[in-house]
Amino acid sequence: MRKVLFYTNIPSPYRVDFFNELGKHCDLTVSYEVETAKDRDANWKHDEAKNYKEVYWKGIRYQADRAFCPGAAKLLKEKWDNIVVCGYASPTFIRLITYMRRRKIKFFIEVDGGFPAEDQGFKKKLKNYLVSSASGYMSTGKVTTDFLCNMGADREQCHVYPFSSVKAGDIVSLASLKDLKAENRKALGINEEHVILFAGQFIHRKGIDVLLKAVADLPETYGIYIIGGEATEEYKALAAEVKNAKVYFPGFKVSAELEKYYYAADVFVLPTREDIWGLVVNEALAKGLPVITTDKCIAGIEMLSKAKENAETQDAVTEDADTANGFDEASAINVPGKLVPVEDVNALKEAILSVCESPVYDELCESAVKTASMYTIEKMALKHLEIFEQFT
Repeated sequence: MRKVLFYTNIPSPYRVDFFNELGKHCDLTVSYEVETAKDRDANWKHDEAKNYKEVYWKGIRYQADRAFCPGAAKLLKEKWDNIVVCGYASPTFIRLITYMRRRKIKFFIEVDGGFPAEDQGFKKKLKNYLVSSASGYMSTGKVTTDFLCNMGADREQCHVYPFSSVKAGDIVSLASLKDLKAENRKALGINEEHVILFAGQFIHRKGIDVLLKAVADLPETYGIYIIGGEATEEYKALAAEVKNAKVYFPGFKVSAELEKYYYAADVFVLPTREDIWGLVVNEALAKGLPVITTDKCIAGIEMLSKAKENAETQDAVTEDADTANGFDEASAINVPGKLVPVEDVNALKEAILSVCESPVYDELCESAVKTASMYTIEKMALKHLEIFEQFT
């Protein structure tokens, strides 16, 4: 059986799910820098390692979810078929990459995402040295590949995998979607006709302030549910300025509780100023929710682009039928959401109205589910194995 080693920083829930799935198909060991993150809610927990071995090193913590672990290189003395380093910039990873480069040990660099940056001087040279040391790269899509190549990666050795936190069994059945919406709205006491959902950390980067400004003059038929930690005074003040629509801050919700809000909502909005992926996009689409996010959210860019590609292929086959039914190009494609420019309040407002009041809303939900089905943990694991086999 293939022997695989991963280095990463922390056993986050989605990573543990992925490693458990991957471990069904190979002899997997995962080395972590720290066991828990100090900046996460206590309820943000992960499952146990069932199908792989965990290794934790005694290190010097320097960030909430990072530590310098000089002993991590000891594992490299063993024989591995494939080695993956999930990053390149931490002190631990710099040490590991330097060690493997000097000893000509082949390895992959894997990243969740990233936007190309214009680095200069020593910083640029260091990144180029580290990234170019790898034999292959695991990328989440075109934007991430451009990011890696900007730092010295060989484009021909960049392999795209479907990044996800969603298992195939988590994806909603379209047949039950309407009933689930009604049931969960009743259970949560939601009475508004149109429900907008945000879920994420209450930090400036997520753009909650932009969302609150965008909904300021929406009609009273709209309810805005902002789920995360404790709302700051800034957000409470902006919520108070919303004229007719209702704004709610339900607080932090564990996955089972959050799922109810996904089902109850009409659209998921992530007005982020920058997300190197944005797994909430995967999760919302998996529950049949159209998604509105920005052109600085890689999950939105990649997944909505993939949905458009697939829909255009299908549309080419059924073009005559669509024209006969009076559909225009936009409605025929039925991409499950929209991208808007960062901090563009008016564009966000128009996107929300367009999706919630779309004449083809049911088709958008169907497209959301189909798109999520292309990005599952099971497919993520199988794609990794396929890539590994090319580097025996």
